[in-house]
Amino acid sequence: MVYNKVLYHGTTLENGEKIIKSKYFKISRTYYKKNKKTNEVMKCDHWLGDGIYFFEDEIHAYDWILKQFNKYVHPIKKYRQDVSKLAEHLFQNYTILKSQIIVDDDRIWDLDNPEDLLTYFEICDELYEMLKDDEEYKNRVISDGTFINIMFEKMRFKEKFDMVIFTFKFDRPRRPYQAFIRAIPQKQVCVKNPEVIKSIDYHKCESFSRCYPMLCHAYPHIY
Repeated sequence: MVYNKVLYHGTTLENGEKIIKSKYFKISRTYYKKNKKTNEVMKCDHWLGDGIYFFEDEIHAYDWILKQFNKYVHPIKKYRQDVSKLAEHLFQNYTILKSQIIVDDDRIWDLDNPEDLLTYFEICDELYEMLKDDEEYKNRVISDGTFINIMFEKMRFKEKFDMVIFTFKFDRPRRPYQAFIRAIPQKQVCVKNPEVIKSIDYHKCESFSRCYPMLCHAYPHIY
């Protein structure tokens, strides 16, 4: 079987132009963050380790660029009554790219598969016991990204897999009724081998006016 899908990547307009021109994605790598309270610099890893990140659903790419816009450009709530003005300003700063990804299923480390996920848990527990007293990790947030980077860099996972998939779940605010169906699934794809990316194009974003009200309803505390 072959995984053959069009996936979505949110980014700044400037970065999007560079990616389209070069036909190349820059790999997201480990970064450093300062603790505002202690001024301690922490070494942090991305959720699924180093790689090129995509969403399977375009609505999550909209959500990502909206949150970036809200944080770095302008508060979104001021546009609540004028979606067209929000769209105009949003897409002056951010864009969404789409890429066709083609890869054999056996080259995917699918952490939505229960057996793969349980194996992952076992490896993480073993690695943590090895790392917790290691000087290299003293000023580092030991996270899933840390473990996945070690697996791919030191445990030869990169010879077996071209990408990692996992569906994160985010709770929406509690409802006044009993709701067991609350978590919003967000499937992320972290491409480790750029060769599986077969195309890079702009996404037209024609569905923004339909998706934005859904996000507002799901996350009223943000939008």
